Amino acid sequence: MDESMMEFAKELAEKTAPGGKRAKPESNTRISFWNWRMWAMGGAGAVTAVLILVVTGLSISHLSELAHRQQYENRMAARP
Repeated sequence: MDESMMEFAKELAEKTAPGGKRAKPESNTRISFWNWRMWAMGGAGAVTAVLILVVTGLSISHLSELAHRQQYENRMAARP
């Protein structure tokens, strides 16, 4: 690319930065970690999801056991 085109692209990027702030295309962008509130919300969401899965699994297991027990009792009651 031509040097003048690069200058034009940099100026255009500075003028059209979101939030009305001037962007600096030369600066290195650092990836930052979430703040503690975001970690807390993410952790709470993960714990909630795991609890829902555990409760659902236990409920299915319990209902399955009841169904098998009822089926066994019905079979035993039907025998002469």
